[in-house]
Amino acid sequence: MKLITLLLTTILSICASAQNHKVTTEILSKETVKVIFNDSVCRQHKISYPIRRVYAYTDLSGHYYTVLTESIDSISPRHDTVKYNIKAFNFKTENGDLSEKWSLSDSRTGGESSIWFWTRYSECRDLDGDTLVDPIIAYGTLGPNGYADGRTTIVAFYNGMKVALHHQNGLHSRSTSLEKDFYSLPVSIQARIRETMNMMTKNHHAVFPYGWQKDMEVKKFIFEEHK
Repeated sequence: MKLITLLLTTILSICASAQNHKVTTEILSKETVKVIFNDSVCRQHKISYPIRRVYAYTDLSGHYYTVLTESIDSISPRHDTVKYNIKAFNFKTENGDLSEKWSLSDSRTGGESSIWFWTRYSECRDLDGDTLVDPIIAYGTLGPNGYADGRTTIVAFYNGMKVALHHQNGLHSRSTSLEKDFYSLPVSIQARIRETMNMMTKNHHAVFPYGWQKDMEVKKFIFEEHK
């Protein structure tokens, strides 16, 4: 009986702690980024590209930084910055130092002119209410016809998993593929990714295959459209 009482007390204590814990997240200013990620820290953690954005957040498991970096390779005739490579890092503050928890990287391919993080679609929030932040990172490319044949990727991080949606735009065909753990994500995270896809469509940054919503409802992993 004492053991059962102790277990119940422990469970109630954990639940109360989770309910009382406040998740905080912010986008760091350029000045703060320069202080935290100075030249010495960047060398130590092999951050070689310029930092585009840093999300700082604290949740039930600790304090983290998600760092988005992009190479700067040239300037286009329209005075746009052309980027060939991107890399994101996630660091946890441990014992006064930064410990890398995950990273992702990609590069432009073939006829693509540039690749960069799509920060309007990227976020670090607790999407399923478990007091742990679930980062979603989006990035894309421009093809020979701009967004019309560029590539789009949305990556979700949840409970140690890194799960991506890959999409290729095209003038005559388009294809979307989901990695195998996509439908293992909490429903709220899947819903947020669908919202992001709808926003990309509305903003003319991506055109997903016709009927993709129904394909996701029946849990297909690949959906295509050919004209």
